[in-house]
Amino acid sequence: METPATQLPSEAITVPFRAPISLGNDLTYTEISVREPTAGEWLEVTKFTGREMDIKALVFTGGLPEPVINKIGVRDFIAAHQALDTFLAKASDASDIDATEITIPLSCSVDFDGQTCAAITLAEPTAGQWKAWYDLTGVAADIAAVSIVAGIPEGMVQRFGLRDLNRAAAWIGRFLARKASDSNIDDAEFAMPLRRPISFGDKAYTELLLREPTAAQWKSWDGMSGIASDIAAVASIAEIPIGAAENMGLRDLNQAAEWIGRFFVSAPGAGAPS
Repeated sequence: METPATQLPSEAITVPFRAPISLGNDLTYTEISVREPTAGEWLEVTKFTGREMDIKALVFTGGLPEPVINKIGVRDFIAAHQALDTFLAKASDASDIDATEITIPLSCSVDFDGQTCAAITLAEPTAGQWKAWYDLTGVAADIAAVSIVAGIPEGMVQRFGLRDLNRAAAWIGRFLARKASDSNIDDAEFAMPLRRPISFGDKAYTELLLREPTAAQWKSWDGMSGIASDIAAVASIAEIPIGAAENMGLRDLNQAAEWIGRFFVSAPGAGAPS
C-alpha cells in the first residue's frame, strides 16, 4: 500500500533580521535560511537541552556560525524557530493500521554506502523487533525503529529528512498502543486468534490459548519489565517458546499481554505484564 507524500515545505524558509548582525570581520548577516534537518542532525541537536538546544538547532539548520546565532534578537530567534517547527511537526498518516504494509516515498532520495534509497517499505513490527529499540527514547528510538522495521542501515536513516523519519516512526508507533480484549476477566480461558500467524521451528500458530496465570507461572517472569515482561508472560501462559512470542506482531502481543495483565489489577507487588 503506497500513500502520497505529506505536503510540507520542501525549500528552506528565509527569516530576515530586523537589524544586521556583524562579527567585526567585515561580514554582515541580514537573514537566516532555515532548512529541514536530517534525522542524524536532529539526533545531535537533541543531545543538548533548553536554550542551548535551540541555538544548536539553528546552527545545524541555518548554516550560520554559532556566534552569529547568539547575537540574533529574540524576536528573530523565535521567528526562525517557528520556521523550523514547520519541518518538525509529526505528519499524520491516513493509512489504516490494519494494512499489511506501507510504502513511503522519501521526499528526497538518500545515498549511503553505495546504495540509494528512494522509498521504504514498512510492516507491522514483531515483538522481537520492538525489543531491540525498547530502551531507547526520542529521535534515537525513531531512527532505530525505522532502521529495524525497514531493514536498512541506521546510517541511511540518519540521512533521512526529519519529516520522512517522523512519518515512518508515526506509522510504526500506531502498532504500540494497547488494545483491550473483549474477553471477560472471569472467563476461564481465551482463545485469541492471531492477526498474523507465526511460525517457529517446525510449528505454526494461528491462535493462542490464554488462561489465568498460576503463581508459578507469574514467578517465571516476576522482576522483568517492559517488552521483556510481556514476551515472557505470553510465552509462559500460551505455552509457546520465547522465540515464537518474539515473532508475534505487536498488536497480537499487546492484546495477549493486556488480557493477562487484567488478572493483576489488585495484585500486590510488581511483575505483571507492563
